[in-house]
Amino acid sequence: MNIFITNDDGYLSYGILGLVDKLSDEHSITVVAPQNPQSAAGHALTMHKPLRIKYYEDLSKKYKAKIYSCSGKPADCVTIGLDEVMDIKPDLVISGINIGGNLGTDILYSGTVSGALEASMMGYKAIATSLDSFELDNMDSAIELVYQFVSNYPIDSIGDDYILNINAPNIPYSKIKGIKVVEQGIVSYTNKISKGKDPSGNEYYWIGGSLIKPEDGQKDVNLIKKGYATITPISYMMTDKDNMKTVSDNLQKLK
Repeated sequence: MNIFITNDDGYLSYGILGLVDKLSDEHSITVVAPQNPQSAAGHALTMHKPLRIKYYEDLSKKYKAKIYSCSGKPADCVTIGLDEVMDIKPDLVISGINIGGNLGTDILYSGTVSGALEASMMGYKAIATSLDSFELDNMDSAIELVYQFVSNYPIDSIGDDYILNINAPNIPYSKIKGIKVVEQGIVSYTNKISKGKDPSGNEYYWIGGSLIKPEDGQKDVNLIKKGYATITPISYMMTDKDNMKTVSDNLQKLK
């Protein structure tokens, strides 16, 4: 297959280079990924300054792929990569493998998920992939999971109007209990905003916080901690059809 790969951790991230190394013997790989890490960039596009693409010849030879960086965000990488860099339509777009899970409501902030959604909006089959850890101890496990998915899943069956969001648990591949197709859960944090002062005495705010353990259930945020890999179909069409009638009925009260 012709595969296009991007991410939000940057073109030198082990998650992306390890995946390229695993796939490049069997597939034709083109990478366009951010020049610098862009975690939590969401679906931002760079509109008011020029973007630059750089090709890495030595890195490309080492990994038997075409590897580029882009000075913008993940969605920029996909737009420019698919419209300008690739000279053939890819069979699959992969965004990742991201360092840190993209689960539950956190996907709203994810540059990795947004990269895949941008490809889907352009009419390509796409997946987003992440390891549920900020450590690299089990990144090879996530790489193997994605490799097996690409090798065995019927890629042609992926619709052009949704992506598959795949998360690998932070355990060795041999210990993964299976893959579950699940809904998103809710991700909440405590102490999300930290306030402090810099050396000049000026106040600053730091967004972060500690993850609150989710309630037990059969959703992505729960099952990933139990040793399952998770897959969630995600669409860029965000209309809440279940509440269309409620809004319409309430609108009548304005007359």
